Amino acid sequence: MAETQSNEVDRNLALRQQLSAGFDLLRQDRVADATQLSDRLLASHPGHAEVLFLASEARLAAEDPESALAFISAALAAAPDQLALFVKKAE
Repeated sequence: MAETQSNEVDRNLALRQQLSAGFDLLRQDRVADATQLSDRLLASHPGHAEVLFLASEARLAAEDPESALAFISAALAAAPDQLALFVKKAE
């Protein structure tokens, strides 16, 4: 049981690190790299709100507002209690 919990903690930490790296890429204006990372994360975590948010931000930075809106809408559906996502969608 403890090993299973440890593995889950490790996976969550790895995901957090990848999400952080994705937002760092966006801050560095490395939009294509951030988009590629978000695509990889979407493949392994398709319904994860934070992954969907990263995908939305990457698409917005790539000047693809339609895709960005679709991803932020999916993030809201995955985490309807996250007020920040509603605010972002309204922007």
